Amino acid sequence: MFGNKKGLERKLREQGGTIAWATIVASDEKWRSARGGDTGFGGPTSITDHMKVTLRVEPEGEPTFEVTFKQAFDSHMPRPGGRAKVIYDPADHSRIAIMEGEVYMPGMSVEKQQRSRARTAEAMAAAESGHLAEYIEQRKAEAMRSGGLVISGGMVQPAPAPVATASVADQLTKLADLHDRGVLTDAEFQAQKAKLLASD
Repeated sequence: MFGNKKGLERKLREQGGTIAWATIVASDEKWRSARGGDTGFGGPTSITDHMKVTLRVEPEGEPTFEVTFKQAFDSHMPRPGGRAKVIYDPADHSRIAIMEGEVYMPGMSVEKQQRSRARTAEAMAAAESGHLAEYIEQRKAEAMRSGGLVISGGMVQPAPAPVATASVADQLTKLADLHDRGVLTDAEFQAQKAKLLASD
């Protein structure tokens, strides 16, 4: 039984559960469910991975412990060597949940992944609200403040921050999610990504 980990996360927050970082020791997909229409890349819009995971939880100032449990993931499937933020009952370590949106892939720093996710969310929100042009100008201003300069036509000008159009950014996000879940192979992912970037 996979249980309602979102409900458990909420209960643990209300009951003063402990939040800690954990390393993903093992992950095993038990089954996958899909819902929604076509993504445009031959798959459903939403895939949920039902997984058995083993974590090494590293509470601050307390002993490390290992725990194995089952949880369903709508995004960012946990992979061995990756990191995750968890919330658990300090009196019963079996009452634990990986927090929503807090799974990070191995091989890249958590901070870099958080920045990337935040930028993607900002671009998508700006596009959905009809303020993409203002968002692009804001990113250009940030590049100028941080010293991102280019020489163009003999003049020093601020380098515009690379911002994809809303539809391309959205499609890249979906592609990355499908790749993370193993729906697309590395070769398929790279080919689709190159095609999208070439059309931008």
